[in-house]
Amino acid sequence: MLPFEQIGSVSYAAGGQGEDTFVVSVCEKTGDCHVVENSRKPLDGTAARIARLVGVEVEKKTADTGGLGKGMLTK
Repeated sequence: MLPFEQIGSVSYAAGGQGEDTFVVSVCEKTGDCHVVENSRKPLDGTAARIARLVGVEVEKKTADTGGLGKGMLTK
């Protein structure tokens, strides 16, 4: 469990290898991220609720669809 003051953002990633995977992570100010929930259904509401509760922004990420990095998450 992290104190709210250590949380820098909430990350919401859509896409990935299966193109239908959604992941919500809580990211510390140090840059370390911890997966909170993942699903095959969109989790944008979950990400928004956590961010609002903690008082941070949601960073939306999508899958990189080209080259060797296919399936890797990028901003």
